[in-house]
Amino acid sequence: MLTRPLRSACGSVILSMFLVVGAYAAEPTPITLSEALDMVFEQNTSHALFLWEQELSEKREVLDKHPQITAKIDPAGIANGTLEKPSGSLTMTMPLGRNFDLRGMVTLGFEGNQMAVKPSGSLNLDYEFFGLPENIGVTLSPEESRQIQANSLVLETVDLLIQLRQQIDLRDYEENRLSYLEATLEAARHTPNYDDFTLRQALRDQVSVLAAADERLN
Repeated sequence: MLTRPLRSACGSVILSMFLVVGAYAAEPTPITLSEALDMVFEQNTSHALFLWEQELSEKREVLDKHPQITAKIDPAGIANGTLEKPSGSLTMTMPLGRNFDLRGMVTLGFEGNQMAVKPSGSLNLDYEFFGLPENIGVTLSPEESRQIQANSLVLETVDLLIQLRQQIDLRDYEENRLSYLEATLEAARHTPNYDDFTLRQALRDQVSVLAAADERLN
């Protein structure tokens, strides 16, 4: 859905648009721009898919920041004729930023006949002091991506509604012109010796123009 700043901006634009509800609607139903935007955000499948992808991206980022735990077990065995006792280790890595992380390790083994536990920790810095900086592009956060997507959808919707308003006004103009030609032709028929050929031709042309305008709206 729209964020609060977008809703405030859209609510301030009081444009009354007319959309035909149903293919055989006798009268167009007026809706406001805010209502049209609500319909677009609720019914636009591409926008819904985009939001779903952004939600997955956010969850992926959260998982990347979680500690990573790795376990390793070496069972008992014989190597070079010598009996190797079992051992194992448990490593936990905590990402702290782009170039460094904190790592802790616990190693389990045997020293003689007793089990030995050896904890250790390290701070790993993946950075080259004398190397050239990486060419890292600008990465938008999921919230910024949603904001850009919402703004784009709002602008597209407003543009389409303005075009629709223009087409409706044009259709109304052509309809009024047809009525004018019909009235003019009717008056010409009551005028003695008046050649109405040009009017009848203009009337036929206007019927075609009005039909084309209706087809564009439907």
